[in-house]
Amino acid sequence: MAERYRRPEHWLDADWEAKAQENPLLAIMTTPCMSEAAPTDFSPGQLDDFFAKGRRLFDAHLKPLLEGLDPEGPVVEYGCGAGRIMKAVIDSGHPCAGIDISPTMLEHCRKLVPEASATWLLDEAGRCAAPSAQAVLVYSYSVLQHISSLERYITALDEMCRMLKPGGALAIQVNCEDFKAGPDAGYRTENFETYSLHFRPSRVGPYKRKEQDHWSGVYIGYDFLVRLLADRGVTAERWYYHNPHKPRAIWAVGHKR
Repeated sequence: MAERYRRPEHWLDADWEAKAQENPLLAIMTTPCMSEAAPTDFSPGQLDDFFAKGRRLFDAHLKPLLEGLDPEGPVVEYGCGAGRIMKAVIDSGHPCAGIDISPTMLEHCRKLVPEASATWLLDEAGRCAAPSAQAVLVYSYSVLQHISSLERYITALDEMCRMLKPGGALAIQVNCEDFKAGPDAGYRTENFETYSLHFRPSRVGPYKRKEQDHWSGVYIGYDFLVRLLADRGVTAERWYYHNPHKPRAIWAVGHKR
């Protein structure tokens, strides 16, 4: 398993833009090789590692979804950062646009991935100017898990589902405590604006209260997420672990009706 770099303690309270101004590559890819990255002017070796990881993520999670979809149809990444995965999507022959909350991240993205078809900045309400019902695929990796409030989390789902065309695919990586013991173990979550409560099967009281911050955000409940997506026209069809060593990190994949 790849060695990980422990994030700076002050990043618990730092928003995405502050992280981007300090060390954008580390904010996206918390590995030792990125810990000394500069705020700008990244080394060739750092960029090679950065985009190589993006290609691996694309091959594992997105490439199979794009097979059979309209090759001319736009792909959108929610939380594109500096374009790590976008570059792999574009290199595969698909037009791809990116959305982010950080102006600094989008500036890096435009420089590092100038082939991006568009980039949009989220406004204060968490909305953007991306067109509705156009994308054949909307995806998001390691983004929702850093959103610190439930209202903003739901707004992110609103935006992703809004951009999807009927029949389009949604692929989102989320943190879900309910999957820690397996998807059929009967664990459940109650989500609130700034915290979540987690329950074991047949137990009245929660075994865990999880407070949300700007690094470890919402741990969404499985049942709640299914309902949120269904209310926005997306049927969740498949769930799988991102990494067997991280049982809370799962991918949810579905299509818009």
